[in-house]
This record gives sequence, structure tokens and C-alpha cells, in this order.
Amino acid sequence: MCSLAKLVIIVHDAGTQVPLPYTQVDADGSVLTTGLDGVCSFDVTLGKAVVVKVRHSYYRPWSSTVQVNTERFEVSCDLEKAILG
Repeated sequence: MCSLAKLVIIVHDAGTQVPLPYTQVDADGSVLTTGLDGVCSFDVTLGKAVVVKVRHSYYRPWSSTVQVNTERFEVSCDLEKAILG
């Protein structure tokens, strides 16, 4: 039997550190949207490497492969604005 872990993604504006709501987060094909606090979470297999992709309008896309090695694993994602001005 596989143990499950909670993968928590926290998304902020890189410049202001303000949480980014309504951000699309893809974790190995499962897609969720962050809440008003810039957070969403996935149930994933403990010990598995997960590809995380984050997209938000007006920000550069962000992606990373993370190894989920604890029962609650948090990933902080700081998005940079794609359009300056």
C-alpha cells in the first residue's frame, strides 16, 4: 500500500511577496487553482518525484521537480512579472 503525502504549493509575487490567488498549478497532470491566500494542495505518493508547473496571467511560468519526502511537503513559488512597467 502506498502512503500519501500532502504537497502544498504557496505562490507569491516575487517582488512584493503578496499571495497570488487564482493561479493555475499543475502537479503531474492534476490541475488546481490557488485560493485567495495563494495556496493549493495535492495528495501525492510519499517518496515520489513530482513535476510542478505554475502559471498566472502577467507572470512568467515557473516549474520544478520536487521530491516529496515528508507527509507534508511545502513548495514556495515566487513568480516574476512578465511585463514590466
